[in-house]
Amino acid sequence: MNKNTETLSFSPINGAHAITEMVVYIQFTPEFSPATIQRLVSLETELVAYFPKAIRIQQQNVEFKVEDSKPKSNISEKLVGIELQDIDDSGNINWMLRTTENSLSIHCLNYSVWEEVYKKIITYLLSAFHHLEGSGNFIANVGLMFIDRFICEVPPEEACLSELFNENTDWVFNGAFKAENKLWHSHVGWYEELKNYQCLNQLKTSASYADIKGEKKLIVTVDHNAIITSETNGKNFISYSAIDEDNLVIKETIKELHSMNKKVLRELLTVKMSSRINLN
Repeated sequence: MNKNTETLSFSPINGAHAITEMVVYIQFTPEFSPATIQRLVSLETELVAYFPKAIRIQQQNVEFKVEDSKPKSNISEKLVGIELQDIDDSGNINWMLRTTENSLSIHCLNYSVWEEVYKKIITYLLSAFHHLEGSGNFIANVGLMFIDRFICEVPPEEACLSELFNENTDWVFNGAFKAENKLWHSHVGWYEELKNYQCLNQLKTSASYADIKGEKKLIVTVDHNAIITSETNGKNFISYSAIDEDNLVIKETIKELHSMNKKVLRELLTVKMSSRINLN
């Protein structure tokens, strides 16, 4: 066990925080009509200042038939969405917006602080929602995902998981603290009250090796999804109709999902690690 009270076995991968990716994702019902998909694809032009690169998503359909006793295939493509990307000089994606036949997701892979990230999320959502006005689509579920990674700073055989996770937490199986080879995987899910909603939490944690700047490192990953669905909260449980930001109902829901993520991390991490990433 690492006896140094100043240096822990694990550190956040980004120093001040451990977040490698944050995703807001919304699923709609029914699937978008071709006209709605075309309107969403027009975000390519509307948001070009934020997302210089655009990739149109095509769905391939293959039809097989027999003519004159010979098999033939016809391949057709259908436009189903678009992926917008903001890429840095090193070729890494900072932000991404993606639409499919029934979903909209916004990905942040260069996380700074919540206040700044949240403002961008709302800006992008407003642009997309204006293209959904009158579409007849309803929100089926809304989710917020955070992926956090912690790097082992000592030889793996000396790593002490209890310096990262609270040994009394309900969210990691006890065997993880006893794994002799330091490798393990845990997956747990549960429902919890969140304001007026039933929130589904899905938490995947694991320890594995990864290449970090050319060096093999033991990494602990925390992948948390907080999801609210129409299945457990009723149809039309969230409206996306918005004239301006003040009327955007879903923005408060995203804030609540963020508060759920922080709550779960506080229950998972030690007090010292929570303090290090400013959860307290």
